[in-house]
Amino acid sequence: MHVGRYRFVDRLAVGGMAEVFIAIAQGSEGFERPVVVKRLLPHLAALPRFRQMFVDEARIMLSLQHGNIVQILDMGRLDGVPFLALEYVDGRDLRTVLERVRQHGMALPRELMAFVAAEVCRGLDYAHRKRDDQGRPLHIVHRDINPANIFISYEGAVKVGDFGLAKARDNLEQSDAGVIKGKLSYLSPEQAQGQPIDLRSDIFSLGTTLYEATTGQRPFGGDSDVEIVMRVRDGRYTRPSLLDPEYPPALEAIVTRALQPDPRDRYATAAVMGEELQRYLQSAPSRTGDRRLAHFLDELLGQDRRSQSALFRLPPAQALPPVMSSVSHRGSLSDYRHGAPPAGDEEPLAIDPPPVPLPAAGGVGVAAPPAGRPPSPPPLPSLARATPPHDRYIGWLAGGVLVAVAGLLLWRALQPAAALDPPRVSDAPRAALRRERRPRATRVPPRAGVASADAAAVAAVAPRDGGRRGEGGEAPQAQDVAPVRPRAAVVAARRPRRPTRGVLEIATTLAGEVYVDGRLAGRTPGFRRELRPGRHSVSVRPSGRQIRHDGLVEIVAGKTQRLTLTAGPTTAAPSKRGAMR
Repeated sequence: MHVGRYRFVDRLAVGGMAEVFIAIAQGSEGFERPVVVKRLLPHLAALPRFRQMFVDEARIMLSLQHGNIVQILDMGRLDGVPFLALEYVDGRDLRTVLERVRQHGMALPRELMAFVAAEVCRGLDYAHRKRDDQGRPLHIVHRDINPANIFISYEGAVKVGDFGLAKARDNLEQSDAGVIKGKLSYLSPEQAQGQPIDLRSDIFSLGTTLYEATTGQRPFGGDSDVEIVMRVRDGRYTRPSLLDPEYPPALEAIVTRALQPDPRDRYATAAVMGEELQRYLQSAPSRTGDRRLAHFLDELLGQDRRSQSALFRLPPAQALPPVMSSVSHRGSLSDYRHGAPPAGDEEPLAIDPPPVPLPAAGGVGVAAPPAGRPPSPPPLPSLARATPPHDRYIGWLAGGVLVAVAGLLLWRALQPAAALDPPRVSDAPRAALRRERRPRATRVPPRAGVASADAAAVAAVAPRDGGRRGEGGEAPQAQDVAPVRPRAAVVAARRPRRPTRGVLEIATTLAGEVYVDGRLAGRTPGFRRELRPGRHSVSVRPSGRQIRHDGLVEIVAGKTQRLTLTAGPTTAAPSKRGAMR
């Protein structure tokens, strides 16, 4: 779908203020480059306050030109709605990298994470020191440093993105006093309490990210937001060396200083913290840099990279669904992640759900929006008007073919049931269905009086347009054909099965064996196993240690019991919070 000089390829996410797309910017002589387009939600574009906040973000980002910061390339309006065109980084965000590392039972090399943090320090120091045209400091503070806003390219480049919460001295739309913005688990003590902040708040958030990436768990956990804020305020966390006795002392000293509750005890600038990280890297046993980081990402995410590249080979008509109001959250695949994070983003890393896999080119998800999903924003009118005339002729022809196919399906539905073969129901997961290539078809406007259940039945058997739709997209539109009674077999195929087993997960950085009910069940880290409901005895025996970690767990069908194992000196049963010591 073309809008101006941009060809939209896919929707990444819809957040609280904006929706984000991958697009191709097209110029003269066949020039093309991938970009990320961030568009203010239409219903917010009518409010002056939100328009000004959006413009403020653009102004801040436009002033930041640095190799470790995501660049803004263009700003304008699409049908009167403000948008930003941002640099596309061919890679992944750090949160996705950490999730994949956990899924594969691997450990992110600490030297690599120290290199990533040092590169982030470069970008932050530049932003913190930025001055206006008259030489006055802008006092820019990012305010939302966390793994989801740190991007790593497949070539090993590290960039800081999403300055949507950044605060500069000359911001026209100042933040409300006492309002907490950002992800709670990564806020500094002063930010969590709604107090004034400066650049040292970003240093604390980076220290939290460094701790998480090098230990496998967040430093400030809790059963409630209040408990998390109190732990952050008091600086109560487990030192990395207590989780792993082999944790490098020099790296622990850096993390500990960055996580000081009092800003005066932290690093004075991001540059000083970056220098400490560089000294640690120089003393590390193996050299680390962008090449080693690129090699690590290629081994971990090589298949993802090939899937991303396939996106840009889609023809224009398959690039975006005609209705732009579906809500889709995916594992980040671009340089920029905006808006509100998916639900559950504040859970500890060791228990985060895996990211939604990126469907292959041409996949279509046929699923209704989950209950509780916020209403979708209205569609962008200019997109419907952007269809060239000759495409409409083809659309009419395809629509006629679709009506003929629907008529054939109706005739078959009216035949005796004995004459029909039972429909074959695949056991493949829903994600696999979304990866199937679907033939292109044109949407036909819905007709009044067609029941939603009939429309769902038609959508289940008739191909839709080639637009890619993430999980949670809009339900298929009813076609302009006679109602078709859904068959019981089709309805039954879409009914989820009742789970009969539960899942046990053990989050730890220690390597060892896991015994369930006296039998060897797997190894840590990365232990995950389905168990029958009921009470089970669990024993974790770390390699090379004399101590054991024993306890009892209660497994519930359809639920996940997560245990956190720390490297304590004694043996104890699991606590009520699911921690083994």
